[in-house]
Amino acid sequence: MNSENSLVLFKTVKDLYRYVEDYSKSKVSKTANSLGVIFTDGEVNYWYDSGTSKVVELDDKTCEFIKLLQTYDLNPEKFEQAVEMLGIDEEELITFINREDLFKGFKIKNLHSSEFLKFVHNQIQQGCTQLIIELTQACNMRCKYCIYNDTYSGNRNFGNKNISLEDAKSAIDYIFAEGDKNEIDITFYGGEPLINFEVLKGAIEYSISKSKLDDRKVNFSFTTNLTLLNDEMINFFKGVNNLSIMCSIDGPREIHDEYRVYKGGKGTFNDVINNFEKLCSISSVNDTFHVSVNSVYMPPYSIEKVEKIDSFFKNIPYIPKKFDYQIGYPSLDTLPEYLIDDIYYEDQTLRHWQQRKAVLCNTFDEIHQTSFTDPYVKIHSRPITKRASNKVSLNGCCVAGFRRLYVTVDGNILPCERVGFAPSLGNIHSGIDLDSLFTNYIFKFSDAWAPYCNDCWSAKLCSACYVDRVSGDGINQPDMAICEYERQSNLIYLGQYHYLLRVAPEKLESLNEDIVI
Repeated sequence: MNSENSLVLFKTVKDLYRYVEDYSKSKVSKTANSLGVIFTDGEVNYWYDSGTSKVVELDDKTCEFIKLLQTYDLNPEKFEQAVEMLGIDEEELITFINREDLFKGFKIKNLHSSEFLKFVHNQIQQGCTQLIIELTQACNMRCKYCIYNDTYSGNRNFGNKNISLEDAKSAIDYIFAEGDKNEIDITFYGGEPLINFEVLKGAIEYSISKSKLDDRKVNFSFTTNLTLLNDEMINFFKGVNNLSIMCSIDGPREIHDEYRVYKGGKGTFNDVINNFEKLCSISSVNDTFHVSVNSVYMPPYSIEKVEKIDSFFKNIPYIPKKFDYQIGYPSLDTLPEYLIDDIYYEDQTLRHWQQRKAVLCNTFDEIHQTSFTDPYVKIHSRPITKRASNKVSLNGCCVAGFRRLYVTVDGNILPCERVGFAPSLGNIHSGIDLDSLFTNYIFKFSDAWAPYCNDCWSAKLCSACYVDRVSGDGINQPDMAICEYERQSNLIYLGQYHYLLRVAPEKLESLNEDIVI
């Protein structure tokens, strides 16, 4: 796992400078940017080291030293002179760098190893834990940021196909035969799932009957726009144990109706909020029922807008005790063209609000309830190595076919519900096609992206996945806008996380075990 570069020990700052010069030549950009990055929590500066994933607190002199090192527009002798002018103790600095194995970066040719390939093969054989069934391609709404809207070329537009109950049962048979033997999750997807309610109902009843035969726990879930919910559906859901329903509500009327509209353009808030109250009532008769809300944060952006959304959900009187909501930006490339500008890519109002909320929360559990903890968890649980490591994974990509399977209305299997047009992993009748999995989702992905990941300080923190990088033709050509978005996001999240770690570490106690390899 350790990098060959870890064997290098620097005797002087000139040795370090020469190493960085040679290192830069191996990168696409011909720069040393991938060594790591300086970031701030607003008051204190830090260095994130890409080779080891360590974070080191910096003083002003060391900040200037790193900036000089990464720009390398001097030569070894002039660099040494510049270090002397900064008043830095060279011997002490080099000793620290060698001990912590910093500024080595990483060098990769691909995003997989022989061990990883064996791991994937073994995991696929063990079966997955979640089945996602596309009940329908149809939707009765035309939200302006939906990944299936007419302005987004990366996916199909809404269709009118529904999955048959027979095919839904075949998918359920597959997960029961090949999936986890103790507990499985079955999720229903659309379009709007309630358009095909009869199949949803039949699939749930079939799953429950099968679970009783082998005493297996089954959890059900789906996301709905709520507009089609009726009393028949409510009565059915009351009797289903372990059911979670996520509702798409963007906030109060004036915010929600700006983007969440019917086909003709009419706002949906009135219908949605009336049915939301009915849905929440299920909690009073079924304590295994869970309701949540997903809100999409759209332009125009402002802290006041986020506060208004947050206040709206906190002040709904009939919200059950087991409730949470999440608010986030829309997926990249799903905005209408007239909204795509620098303001969207550069906006940080939501993240600034999140940081402020995190400081005000008493525990990490409270922070988690605000549903913006994923980046913190990723930073906290990152593998921190004693020596610089060349191990870089497939970014934020899952192991296709491992934890979840997405079955389309046609019975084809895809990695998840968000990839749209993508190479098939097989179908519910023949199972997983391992050749397609390895070829399309590992080897071709690595070939396309490894040169750019090799040149990125954020590669080991990257959350970009197949959603942004695959299409019907296979792996998309690298899009640097996605990469820059990831880098800017991680820069902010590193600062937020370390601010909490410095001023209120007790709020992160449940995450206080770093992984050291």
